[in-house]
Amino acid sequence: MSATRPIQLLTFLGTGSYTAVPYRLAAQCTAPEPFVQVALVKLLAQQARPVERVTVCLTAAAAEHNWELARLAKGETSPRPGLEPGLQACGVVIEPVESFPEGRTEAELWTMFERITAAIRPDHDLVVDVTHGFRCFPIVLCIALAFLKQVQGLHLRQVYYGAFDAKDEQGVAPVFDLSPLLELLDWSTAVSQLLDTGNATRLANRIAAATQDGAQPALREYGQAVGDLAAALSAAAAAATATRAAALAALWPQVAQLDLPPELAPVQQVLQPIRERYAPLAPQGEGLAAQLQAQLAAAQLLFDHRQWQAGYTLLEEVQLEIMGRLLPGSKRATVGSRVEQLPNRAGAYGARLAASYRIVSRHRNALNHAWQGGQQDFATHQGLEEDGPREVATMQPLVAAFADPPLRQDGRRLLVVLNHDPTAEQLADAERELQVTAVVYPAPEHRAAFANVDATADLLEGRQIAPWLVQLHHGLLTGLQPGDCALIQGEPGVTCYLVQQFERQGIACYHATTRRDSVDETQSDGSVIKRAVFRHVKLRRYRV
Repeated sequence: MSATRPIQLLTFLGTGSYTAVPYRLAAQCTAPEPFVQVALVKLLAQQARPVERVTVCLTAAAAEHNWELARLAKGETSPRPGLEPGLQACGVVIEPVESFPEGRTEAELWTMFERITAAIRPDHDLVVDVTHGFRCFPIVLCIALAFLKQVQGLHLRQVYYGAFDAKDEQGVAPVFDLSPLLELLDWSTAVSQLLDTGNATRLANRIAAATQDGAQPALREYGQAVGDLAAALSAAAAAATATRAAALAALWPQVAQLDLPPELAPVQQVLQPIRERYAPLAPQGEGLAAQLQAQLAAAQLLFDHRQWQAGYTLLEEVQLEIMGRLLPGSKRATVGSRVEQLPNRAGAYGARLAASYRIVSRHRNALNHAWQGGQQDFATHQGLEEDGPREVATMQPLVAAFADPPLRQDGRRLLVVLNHDPTAEQLADAERELQVTAVVYPAPEHRAAFANVDATADLLEGRQIAPWLVQLHHGLLTGLQPGDCALIQGEPGVTCYLVQQFERQGIACYHATTRRDSVDETQSDGSVIKRAVFRHVKLRRYRV
């Protein structure tokens, strides 16, 4: 607690006849006191937290029975001092909120709210005593405190309750600190932020505050990871979002098994909502495809919560990653300018990617440039809400096709592009290692073109790929789909080009490796003939 901020005690006075008992707070204890408010002022002073002023909510009945003089108990005949003289003896500033309503009508409930909020001083640390809260006073008070914390930054430190009926064997009544229960309002606000916006920053802060004493280190680490992921997501940091989501998911097994104490019950309740919201953002496997699919999930989460700017920015980054694989030689900043080449590079898949990129980049540019600089006017802009989720769905199969092609559901075909027939060992290896279920061969004209490349021909005409090579590429690609594979070896330049194109279009390319066994055969005349036998070893994937 700040040493420079004075303390205000906000309390209620009841109408009962109060018996003097000692009160205990933590290790401190008072002499017998009839009024818990006086005992609390003394207890806080013993803890070096002196109260400067006491604000007492007084109904007309409470003022009559217990303010200046205390209501007599059964059998008492001599008057005794009420709460006001007891507080005066403590040397505090007394601020009675007189004629406080009793809450008999809805209008009086609103009057309660107004009187409470008006009585709280924003330049003080607030301590609240609810021991004698009447009817719905405590509920209205909690609502008012929650409101002021959000609107005015109220410095609420403790909420106390003097438990007169819970006296111990020595007759000492404990003073309970209800502050942790009131913090449920803060947890509720933090969970609301997660559910409404997808952002768990406040939850991360609450977990950090709940574990600041060094207890529960695993939980504290988890809270830090939640905050790190929330920051990356808000900033649309594509790679960091996937990485941090994976780190958060890796911590879940140990967090799920924690046996948390009762005071951390709110944490126990929010762990599962955090996991459910962020688990899809962790890559499901290795490789680029898993990373990009996780980033698409992050974009979808942002769209679900109307975080359009971050969502479109992140989605465009996924598209640029795929486009960079299909359009080699481009800098990332300029790859979007070559979008018209995508259909030639990847056929129908490329056309779909190009169309999706145009939509996403249009929205992203408009959002990131505040609808200025020639972008369409916001009032007439259409499709902002619908296009984002739709283009995420468009990109999911494209990511699967071009980033890390999976096995097709109907099996994997092997295209054989060689200048000779494949050996039985090579085909057996393809079936065993690549799960190939069918072997296909190029049409005769394409097989002949591949086998008889003109040694004088150029692969480029100007800055464009030679038309004959483009035609060969498209011809060999006929009938193949992402997830298929190719065994390709031949003229180095043509092979290199075809492998690059096939890989970018989701066709995994392999070449066969062999081992040479040399055998010397001695002839009858003493001469030696050396024979080399080449044996198949494995199918090795090209890495381009």
